[in-house]
Amino acid sequence: MKQKRELAGELERLDLSLTQEHWTRIEIYVETLLKWQKSINLTAVRDRRDLLKLHFFESFWAANQFLEPSSALVDIGSGAGFPGMAIKLFRPETRITLVEKNLKKATFLRTLARKLKLDVAIVAGPAESFHDWKAVDCATCRALRPSGELIQILQGSAVDFLHFRGKQRDEQLASWKVAAEQRFPLSRNRWVSLYVSDVSRETSFKR
Repeated sequence: MKQKRELAGELERLDLSLTQEHWTRIEIYVETLLKWQKSINLTAVRDRRDLLKLHFFESFWAANQFLEPSSALVDIGSGAGFPGMAIKLFRPETRITLVEKNLKKATFLRTLARKLKLDVAIVAGPAESFHDWKAVDCATCRALRPSGELIQILQGSAVDFLHFRGKQRDEQLASWKVAAEQRFPLSRNRWVSLYVSDVSRETSFKR
């Protein structure tokens, strides 16, 4: 991949180390994404360098900062697969479920998982209808505002919430405790916050 050398400084800044297998899968991911992008809208980012920095690297960095390898994670409204599929690419040992209500995007995710040879569970439907929260450590979403119903479901199931967001916190999450949060070093406006509900339980997430 051409950008591999060009982005060495950004990877060092994020304290990320990628293997050749990572880069091979990233190349497959990008090519598949750009091919499907011609028929369905998966991402507004078209430039490969920005795609790597703002989508892939942000997902990898967040996994390093907040996520233990043995965690069970549900990515809500996964869309193009960020952050869930990217985290699985970076850390295959992490248990990932991608929930996507758009059937065409869910089909894209299944095709992508097959091409990447990654064991990912993909659920086509709204997150509010997902019923296996008791087996989940944490939910996450990016570029999506969770519904009030979903937030109540997560709280009732004692599921932590890893939120990829802009500068402002979501007011719907005001009743949750912010266990940790950091600004993504490659952006002035991108933040990741780890929220925990009032219901306490052991999780495998970094606090």
